[in-house]
Amino acid sequence: MKIAFAIDALAAGGGVEGYLRRAAAYLGEHGDEVELVVGRGSPAGPWRVRSLDVRGVGAGARLRRFAAAFDELLRAGTWASSLAIRHVRAAHVYMPHGGLVLPAAEARDERLAPPRRWLRQRYRACSPRLRAMRSLEAEALQRSGLVLALSERVRAEIAAVSPAALARTELLPLGVDLKRFTPEGPRLDWTNELALPRATPVVLFAAYNARLKGFAEAARALACSRALDAVHLAVVGPPAPPPLPRDVRAALRGRVHCLGPRADLPALYRGAAALLHPTWYDPCSTVALEALACGCPVVTTERNGAAELRGEALRAVADPRDAHALADALSQVLARSAILRAPAREAVLARGEREHFAALRHALQRVASAPPLP
Repeated sequence: MKIAFAIDALAAGGGVEGYLRRAAAYLGEHGDEVELVVGRGSPAGPWRVRSLDVRGVGAGARLRRFAAAFDELLRAGTWASSLAIRHVRAAHVYMPHGGLVLPAAEARDERLAPPRRWLRQRYRACSPRLRAMRSLEAEALQRSGLVLALSERVRAEIAAVSPAALARTELLPLGVDLKRFTPEGPRLDWTNELALPRATPVVLFAAYNARLKGFAEAARALACSRALDAVHLAVVGPPAPPPLPRDVRAALRGRVHCLGPRADLPALYRGAAALLHPTWYDPCSTVALEALACGCPVVTTERNGAAELRGEALRAVADPRDAHALADALSQVLARSAILRAPAREAVLARGEREHFAALRHALQRVASAPPLP
């Protein structure tokens, strides 16, 4: 079966790119042929690449041009089925992998102090790019044959934005590679890696978008609690995370270690006492699932779709700004870190990624060759 993966722009290294790469590899194993349809970026992978002409004046115009070009190919029956991630007018299957436009934008605004927040909200109200994103999202929800939500959080957002689309919306929880991410295997020795005294507790923060995923909030949580004075924070993902406020830097002097991008994530999860992920918005955090699969307990927020897993190895606080609540949750997890390793793994045993991709393939087959809704 010929399948299109459609996304307006795809950069190497992010969560969406990794997800699409693994999905395409799975489909290829089962005899399907995947074509990556993009406007910008063309990372090599288990797919052919079709780059669409998105030249235009302004980001909003370029998004609309990409959507129109993909829609024309879709109507011509170029592929038997298609999976669109964002910024299209329709697809056989539409999966807002990064969540919906407005909730994500509001979460980014909420991090800002009131004057900057107000300016950002005014900008959002008149931004041609954001207007195009919201317009295309609304059309994709209305016209796509099937909408897949990676968490109940995303399904609730879809219900709020487009009640009519809810009848064609199905829950497909995000999965994790249970063979790669496992408690068995090499464990990073932080004593050697960071030149720390033996038995120093190290908490991991892993994200490419460090601002949205709560790097500053993680640092504030460590800085506000005397019970966490001995805890170090290892930061994985961004080559240089955002600067911290002066008082937080002073409180954590020598306890924040920036490791940059790493390929040995399973070993890092196994060696960490916990994953601290105080995200402002996350449809379903991949790193939370990976950490749990490796037996690493997680502290996150209710704004993370992965918090729906619950269980004693995953603690979720209501507000990422509540440094004391985060510190208390982290202290409780660290006190039982060794005991929580088995429950952490158990929490995701029903979330195998291959089972997720099998369900995705079945969804693509069910709506194959059906034209987009008028």
